[in-house]
Amino acid sequence: GSNAPAFHVVKTANQTIADDTFEKVTWDSTIIDTNSGMSLVDNKWTVPSGEGGKYFVYASVFVYSNASQSLQEINLPEVRIDGTAKMVGNFRSVTYPSSQICLYTAGILSLSAAEYIEIWAHANVSSSDSNVHGAASGKHTFYGAYKLDGIA
Repeated sequence: GSNAPAFHVVKTANQTIADDTFEKVTWDSTIIDTNSGMSLVDNKWTVPSGEGGKYFVYASVFVYSNASQSLQEINLPEVRIDGTAKMVGNFRSVTYPSSQICLYTAGILSLSAAEYIEIWAHANVSSSDSNVHGAASGKHTFYGAYKLDGIA
């Protein structure tokens, strides 16, 4: 089997997210997109016509605070299908907050043709906004999916 459709996108530029607010992560570089389902304008990938099925979906988001030791609660990456949260990574530490963290989530989701995947981020910080980190290498913040060929 081919495990297509498949896609993988990365973030190479930083994105500020407001304190204690869910915001859609923006993407700026497509590494793989076998069926042209990724829109960097809308920051979402849409399941192509006739390609519904089981997909392995993964996402990693690196966030850092503008103020050291101030990240208290983080919900990222939040994988949403047609606007509904399906998977999320979570970190909460009010007693020992951090200044940066990278969280990853992955799983198998049933997707139908025309459904779309977006990644959202939320950070609650003690004193400022935070940033979704984009590195030129794309090694910290990325997401993708591929169809599990032969699995109903």
